[in-house]
Amino acid sequence: MLNYVLTYLSIASMVLTAMVTLLLSNKSYDTGSNYFKIYFVIAAVTDVTLGILQYNGINNLKVANVFGVAQFFLLSMGLLSWYRSNELRRILFLILGLTALVLAIYVLGNLHKNTLDTYSMTIGNLMLVVLSALVLFQLTGDRTQFLIKNYRFWFAVSVFLYFTVSSVLLSTADILIDEHFYLRRYTWVLNSILSIVANSLFIKGIICLPLKRT
Repeated sequence: MLNYVLTYLSIASMVLTAMVTLLLSNKSYDTGSNYFKIYFVIAAVTDVTLGILQYNGINNLKVANVFGVAQFFLLSMGLLSWYRSNELRRILFLILGLTALVLAIYVLGNLHKNTLDTYSMTIGNLMLVVLSALVLFQLTGDRTQFLIKNYRFWFAVSVFLYFTVSSVLLSTADILIDEHFYLRRYTWVLNSILSIVANSLFIKGIICLPLKRT
């Protein structure tokens, strides 16, 4: 029963990711939204690749590990482009660029392992939580637009929610229930539900996205 639930939730998550990709492709607005557009294209292709590999009984965790680094870099660059302070943006750009490079080297150096690289994912997740929180804090001081009508708010909320809970799920899967595979399956069910919620928030943000600049 759990396998069927997980399969249906995974399909729903893939469909929503594809939907976000299509909607965002026609409504890019600034540098940040362009980074998110690239991210969702890669995410949609990765979802299909992971599904095909899993269907054929091939270990797909190597693809997931590489995608985790690309995800961290693209989302962090998208969030970073919305920072008002040029000085802070330059400092964070350097830190994030070096972090992405180190994580990429680490992941590529461990591709021979057929396990989920929770170490690099946790680092990336926590940094994305901080970056999205800073964007949300900045937006609360913006009096030029209602918060709930600002697409940046919904994008940042989605990132903050997804990667906050995802970090907890990763820790739970690796530390608390390491020897209980059936409980591990529940973490993937929760992750799929979380992905559906996050993508729904992205769609809300896309609805608020201004028309493409000409």
